[in-house]
Amino acid sequence: GLGKVLLGSMVYCFKTAPSVLMVTPSGGHSMTSTVVTVVGSNFMNFASLSCRFGDTNAITGRWLSSSQVVCVGPAKETGNLTVEVSNNGQEFTNDGVIFAARESLKVISAVPSTGTVVGGSTVLVETDDDIFVSDSANCVFGEVKSGLAVVGERSVRCRVPPSEETDEVNVTIVDNGFALTESVSFKYVPRVRIEDVSPRAGPLTGGTLVTVVGAGLEEIHADHCRCRFGTVVVAASRIGNSSTLVCVAPASQEVGGVSIEVSTNGGYEFSRSGMHFNYEVPASVFSVRPSGTSVAGGSIVTVFGINFRDSGSLSCKFGLGSVMSGMFVTPTQIECIAPRRNSGNATVEVSTNGVDYTESGVRFGFIEYGRVKGVSPSSGPLGGGTTVIVEVEGALPADLLSCYFGQFGYTPAVSAGEGRLSCGVPSAYLADKVSLSVSTREGGVALHGSAEFMYTDAMAVIGVAPTSGSVRGGTSVSVLGSGFQQTLLKCRFKMTPVQEVDAQWVSFSAVTCSAPSHVASGAVDVEVVSVDYGVVSSGEAKFQFEEPATVTSVTPTSALSKGGTLVTVTGTHFGGPSQVCSFGDAVMGAFIVSSTSVVCKAPAHATGNITVEVSKNGVDFTTDGVVFQFTPSSGSWTMVPSTGPMSGGTIVTFVGTGLEAGQQLTASFGAVHASILSVSDGEAVLVVPGSDGLSGVVTVTTMAGRSVVDEHLTFRYTPDASVADIAPRAGSVIGGTFVSITGSFVGVSESDRCVVMLQDGVQSSSSRVPGMFMSSSLVVIVSPAHSPGPVSVSVSFNNGSDFSQAAGVQYTYYQVPEILAVTPSVATEAGGVLVTVFGANFLPLTDITCRFGDQASNGAVFVSSTDVLCSVPANSEGNVTVELSLNGQDFTSGGAVFEYHGLPLLLSLEPSAGPISGGTTVTVYGSGFKAGQPALVLFGGVEVLTFPAGDGSAILLSPSLPRAAPSRRVTVRVNGASEPVLVEFEYLAASRLLSLSPSYGTVRGGQMLVIAGEGYSNTTDYSCVFLQGDAALARTSAMVETSSMVRCATPAVAAPGVVGVELTNHEGPNWASDMLPYTYVEDPFVAAVVP
Repeated sequence: GLGKVLLGSMVYCFKTAPSVLMVTPSGGHSMTSTVVTVVGSNFMNFASLSCRFGDTNAITGRWLSSSQVVCVGPAKETGNLTVEVSNNGQEFTNDGVIFAARESLKVISAVPSTGTVVGGSTVLVETDDDIFVSDSANCVFGEVKSGLAVVGERSVRCRVPPSEETDEVNVTIVDNGFALTESVSFKYVPRVRIEDVSPRAGPLTGGTLVTVVGAGLEEIHADHCRCRFGTVVVAASRIGNSSTLVCVAPASQEVGGVSIEVSTNGGYEFSRSGMHFNYEVPASVFSVRPSGTSVAGGSIVTVFGINFRDSGSLSCKFGLGSVMSGMFVTPTQIECIAPRRNSGNATVEVSTNGVDYTESGVRFGFIEYGRVKGVSPSSGPLGGGTTVIVEVEGALPADLLSCYFGQFGYTPAVSAGEGRLSCGVPSAYLADKVSLSVSTREGGVALHGSAEFMYTDAMAVIGVAPTSGSVRGGTSVSVLGSGFQQTLLKCRFKMTPVQEVDAQWVSFSAVTCSAPSHVASGAVDVEVVSVDYGVVSSGEAKFQFEEPATVTSVTPTSALSKGGTLVTVTGTHFGGPSQVCSFGDAVMGAFIVSSTSVVCKAPAHATGNITVEVSKNGVDFTTDGVVFQFTPSSGSWTMVPSTGPMSGGTIVTFVGTGLEAGQQLTASFGAVHASILSVSDGEAVLVVPGSDGLSGVVTVTTMAGRSVVDEHLTFRYTPDASVADIAPRAGSVIGGTFVSITGSFVGVSESDRCVVMLQDGVQSSSSRVPGMFMSSSLVVIVSPAHSPGPVSVSVSFNNGSDFSQAAGVQYTYYQVPEILAVTPSVATEAGGVLVTVFGANFLPLTDITCRFGDQASNGAVFVSSTDVLCSVPANSEGNVTVELSLNGQDFTSGGAVFEYHGLPLLLSLEPSAGPISGGTTVTVYGSGFKAGQPALVLFGGVEVLTFPAGDGSAILLSPSLPRAAPSRRVTVRVNGASEPVLVEFEYLAASRLLSLSPSYGTVRGGQMLVIAGEGYSNTTDYSCVFLQGDAALARTSAMVETSSMVRCATPAVAAPGVVGVELTNHEGPNWASDMLPYTYVEDPFVAAVVP
């Protein structure tokens, strides 16, 4: 047992001997002191408590507990040392626990071996033996100390300090100034910053090849690069020595964005750029329309599917390499332009990010179509309307086609037989050559090559002057009209055989030519031909060939020089629209007595002999005339004019004998003296004074009182004339308009020479034309040609000596209007269609009128100088000319052709139902529907224009349900027709497909589908249509459960895959705006049971 023994005054204590079980750490660096915890038993908290390492001197220990003592091992030689403990400093244990004193540890690995200059990451250092460190141990990067953490017996994690520059440094673990490990290399690299990620979205299935461009990637070892999508790290590859990485996006379970960062040290340190990558549901393609096009490409292809997204990278891929940009329409529909490709089939796939494409396998055909060989005719007027035939070498596409006339637009093209297309020419705004090519209706190229088409100003002939001439030819003929160009022109006289003579261009409205000879008299049509462009004028003008006149005698053969003698001219072949006589150089009108006799009034003329000739057209005169003599006048007086207004002021000229120059005279009209302006030999000029009487005897005397006038001359006074109004108030610059002038014309008669003056206030010029006195309140004139603009109108009844005072009444001249085209150019006999007349020089006048043949329009509305709206009047079947008048009197010549056709008979519609929103493509069947001829159909009272589909049918788009309709079932009939068959169209509520359950099933079919949606009607028979591409695989009957639920069974199919499901009514149109995907899978089977 234990006890105490007293030795003097000291106490000696007996204790149980200590023992050592283990030391921690069990080893250390030989050249540094190591703090060691000794674990054992029976340790006493004595001042003499000590430790001994091998044969070194004892070292004081620090008591922790009866089982733990801390001692600091001294620097020592390498090798194994026993660690013993003593409670009294003398008696040590003898348990033989080893402490290993070693040199610097070898580093097996240091991962990562690189890091950015930002620092903050950690490096895991693994050694070849256990590592023991004190609290003062550090990791040293170059000369910079950094903290560490022991994470295993042989591993330490060092925190990387920041660095000011990229460099390679040595990393060592140091404890109390001694290196515990050998040095290992660590490389500082630039900080990584992501600048761009492409694409920034991809499918949930992953696999997107993502390109990352950033700074700080150029000097990095490619094997150390990583990408991190959210929390998932994937390998990355660097493209050459560039700053671009490529990595493959991993799959994701959720739709939405995740952060994307990169690492340049194997994933131990990532960038902090804040970039995101968006996961989305993958797209699928169900079908394309059309299903093919020309190898030339250019057609718009509509792609149908699901999960399409509006993005800048939306694209279509045709085959393996042809990628085209896509235009987003809806999440189930996009449009792409077909590329140019070799003939053959290609799959069409869609990508919403420009990288990942669908794998739906929908096929699209590229076909080698033909080439445009030529066009006939190769020219036409600016107004368009010409029908041309395009000659094609090779196959024609199945697409709807258009003819493209360069800058002037497209018109539909239809087949005109094998290798031929027919299309109308659109109007143009200038004469020019264009390339005519054939394209699809969407604008894509359908045929190779092109042909030249020349637009020419529309030439129109409105008349000729003179209108007749000799059968011998040689008459100088002016052809009047519009659109004449300064090119090689000819006048065509349509006799038998047709004669063409050179024409001289005068202006855009006139050419001149010399009439050819003709074998017999008679009228022929005259046209103008453009030799350069092969264009023939429109309009009508006739030239009358006549036997030439001859003069054989005149009676009397002489007359007084004062003129006025009636002369009878005898000869042959007299008569014509402009019969005149010429007395020398004075031309006088002729009164035709017979074909052998005319009467002309001899003009005032100087004495002497002249030749009397006759002209039937005012241009060509006979050359075999008879000599006629003018003899001096004696004792005869004339007064011109002999009538004038009561207000006076008329200038009167007296001619007679007895007057001498400078003679002093007095004159009076009745009792009123007149002013004498001048006196010369044989002539005196006077100013008529005003009077309140209706006549006055004129006297002229010398200062001595001798009467000079030896004849009884009377001047007739008339009340002053005044103009109140004119009709019409406007007319063409070429003249020829019959103008009625109303006012006060009291006291005059037909015998008074009426003259009307048109005064141009701007140009200070005037035109005088003969007036036809109709009554005391009406005078009629034929307007002369004049430049555009307003003129004032005044009237004279004394051959132009005095005119009525201007009363603000004006007549306006306008440029000749032209009609170039009318759209639409066809209508039924019922009319009622509003058409647009295109042309030039239209004005907003109140009397503007359209005429369809001989039927006036029900109304015309001015739109612009080139557009007028006209309502088509009813008319009989056939072609008529559309003409336009700005003044209600003068109509254009050679207008556009308009076709009336019989009213078609409507028998049925297909389909006969559609959504209330309208827009259903309806085929109308019946008799009388003709290709190229639209008809007006009343849809419950709403007018709808049909599009020609062929003989016996037409196509229209149903309007929305008319507001006034009493029910959803409306009557459909041709406008103006009395239909023997009641044809109705039913409006259905709009349907939508929202979801499909289940969304997949086996290829053997028979799966009952529940289609949820809205707008289903239990009064309508529905079908489910299963589509693959453009083809319908099968239809199955659908059962309407509620307005929001329909059931139908899946049909069996040959192979697994994704199909589209649509809901249609019993007649086929797709009433639902959405198509849902359904996946067919292989039929499962049981092969074995285990156990």
